[in-house]
Amino acid sequence: LGLGRIVDGKRGVFELKTVVSGRDVVFDSVAGTISPPKTKELDLNPVASPCSPTDRLRIIFQTPLRLKFKNHLLDDLPFHVLVRSVLRRISSLNNSFGVGEPHLDYRGLVERAGKVRQLSSSLRWLDWTRYSNRQETRMQMGGLVGEAVYEGAVAEFIPLLNYCELTHLGKATTFGLGKIQVQ
Repeated sequence: LGLGRIVDGKRGVFELKTVVSGRDVVFDSVAGTISPPKTKELDLNPVASPCSPTDRLRIIFQTPLRLKFKNHLLDDLPFHVLVRSVLRRISSLNNSFGVGEPHLDYRGLVERAGKVRQLSSSLRWLDWTRYSNRQETRMQMGGLVGEAVYEGAVAEFIPLLNYCELTHLGKATTFGLGKIQVQ
């Protein structure tokens, strides 16, 4: 069928030669082989050494993060809003692909996240446009990029955030949006 916009009655043509995951070759068109990538078990267990109640956490938003809170896209990111999104992502993925609803104290986590304060932020909105073949139109897919530093009792949130480092966060993760790095 091709890719992209239809020009002169045709879409762009391509040939998939190789797919790699890390150092592993998943698909090789010459050899005609498909080797499923190694899977990684995602862990929600607490960190081995608990942090002090005043530890800091830096989160780098590497690709646009699209989050809604109270039905509005955000241009700032309080910690409790971030944690709400993390919990939704974990719950959704575990219900769809895992062993079901994780045993987490959702209400307590959100309440404790509300006590973590944002120390600094260099977050900014980045617009990103993509073309939808299905809708035959351009779509705005912007979100927050940059970094934010949070201060408070963050230890219990680190495994949850580490989970989302691997799975991304927010809307349009299938397009690579919502990639975070936790420091």
